[in-house]
Amino acid sequence: MKGLIMVYNDQKQAGGIATPTGQRYIFQLADWQEELTLPECGMMVEFEVDEGGRAHHVRLALPEPSGQSAQDLQEELTPDMPTLAPVKERYVPSPKKKSVLTLLGIFLGVYGGHKFYLGAWGWGLAYIFGGIFLSMLMFVHPVMLIFPLALYVFVGAEWIRYILMTDAQFEQKMKRYQAKRPSPFAFFW
Repeated sequence: MKGLIMVYNDQKQAGGIATPTGQRYIFQLADWQEELTLPECGMMVEFEVDEGGRAHHVRLALPEPSGQSAQDLQEELTPDMPTLAPVKERYVPSPKKKSVLTLLGIFLGVYGGHKFYLGAWGWGLAYIFGGIFLSMLMFVHPVMLIFPLALYVFVGAEWIRYILMTDAQFEQKMKRYQAKRPSPFAFFW
């Protein structure tokens, strides 16, 4: 069956789907089949119905050959109701590799290379400008050398953490990190 997610509550991890025929079905987050996205209002989905009348195996719907969009389905479902917010484009993050992240942390960590790779460009810029500023401090007085060294220790701790993380842990953490649509100052640990 196809339908439109009309409501989704993050705290309860449950939502409701409406079909073009007017039927309503409830689903739980455990029934959500997509790994890289979380359910949101306005998403067109495909699902199956169990004996209890509950939706399960809920996944994003493939576009119809006729070109029916989520907006068309929404208008079909709710002709007298005000239109919901426009459907957001599906966020598909690029896959990240542990080896690339680790190497960037080792060789370009002080310049924030690993942060840019993760999409946290705010931290990447902070690393660049912070590294330049802290490096200039050591010319003011030799005791100030402690600040750039602290930056090296912090970056070293990050890439050691990446090395010690198993591939399964990395994949799991990366899926959770990317599902949140990382902000410029998101932190992956």
